Amino acid sequence: MKGTIQKYFSNRGFGFIEIEGREGNLFFHRSNYPVDGIPAIGQDVEFVIVETPKGEEAKEIKLATAVPDAPEEEVEEAPEVEEAVAPAEEPVKATESVDDLDQLSGVGPKYQELLRAAKVNTIKDIAGYEPDALLEKLLAVNQEESITKRPPTLAKVVDWVEKAKNA
Repeated sequence: MKGTIQKYFSNRGFGFIEIEGREGNLFFHRSNYPVDGIPAIGQDVEFVIVETPKGEEAKEIKLATAVPDAPEEEVEEAPEVEEAVAPAEEPVKATESVDDLDQLSGVGPKYQELLRAAKVNTIKDIAGYEPDALLEKLLAVNQEESITKRPPTLAKVVDWVEKAKNA
């Protein structure tokens, strides 16, 4: 089965996974999550549903692999944007801060809005973060402001940081 982590209570060691087309969320315990990972709201996961004395539970949880045609909240393609905007960037001084999030591939309008709400306004800002820290900040802001129903996953944020560092 596949689903998305909707809630995780780190202090209690459990959370809930939303499964598309299913009513109600599925319980999971931290002990069924990969040892090298930390559950985070918005992560896509794969798992097996097991019936326990307390009801159904997700077991053998692992991070879902990215599917290229999975619906995302991105609508812009980087090459088109970069070609259209690159000449206008030349006069800007290196010390000035310019909102250039629309130039980073994989960051659609909703994710741009989320990044701005988290006070991350430039590609340079993204490059200055460790992916885990940026994801934590974005998830906290999204929880407060409900900007997107599909917050970015750790894999998505790692990709943004790598692209930002290479920009």
